[in-house]
Amino acid sequence: MASPSSNPSPTPSLRKRDKARAFFSPSPSSLSTAKSSLKLCLAVVEKALDGLPIPGAKGAIGGLLEVIKGVEVSLFIVFSLCDLNRGMALKKANENAEALKGLEAHLTELTGAILVPLKGKKETDVSLELRERIEKLLG
Repeated sequence: MASPSSNPSPTPSLRKRDKARAFFSPSPSSLSTAKSSLKLCLAVVEKALDGLPIPGAKGAIGGLLEVIKGVEVSLFIVFSLCDLNRGMALKKANENAEALKGLEAHLTELTGAILVPLKGKKETDVSLELRERIEKLLG
């Protein structure tokens, strides 16, 4: 009999935690809205600091805006490269599928032209050279 600690089903608290995580996980659109709102808010605060004598505040906010911009550019590049690689992989897969279809057609033609006419013939009716070549082909 298995011990209670080896029970594979999740405990009720784990299931509740997973449900809570799923409920409170933000959607991509809400994350995008929050990011846009944060950028706008930071830009407004940066402009509002023009006349205030708070050392380094405007520079810190401007730096943060530049970091956000840099991350966005980096992510755009990464996602663009992923899309490019995916497209190249799909193109190569399609080319390989076409090559395999051509190979299948060629093998079918070879079978029909070479092996089918020999079917039913006795081994002694086929020359040694032809038998060796067929064995090498089927090899």
